[in-house]
Amino acid sequence: MPKSVLSLPVPRRALALASLLLPLLAGCAGRSTPVAKVGDEFVTEDQFKDAARGNEAQYVGSPDSAKTALLQDIVKRTILVQEAKRRHLLPDSTL
Repeated sequence: MPKSVLSLPVPRRALALASLLLPLLAGCAGRSTPVAKVGDEFVTEDQFKDAARGNEAQYVGSPDSAKTALLQDIVKRTILVQEAKRRHLLPDSTL
């Protein structure tokens, strides 16, 4: 029996929700296509490609597995940065 999206762990839930929302968001013109939404920020296709460039050796396996692992890492990093900003541990000018 398939799990509902809400019963998945947070990173997997974010990926599942992103995959459901991507077709709806793809029509946004004038900017890079969003691939995930973390809090109120979007991770764009351009950001995903920039993160992937030069990191091919870190993400091994099938292309789908590697892309999923990279997106999970980007989502985790974005969550950590957002929390650090919220706690005023990281000044905005650092990034």
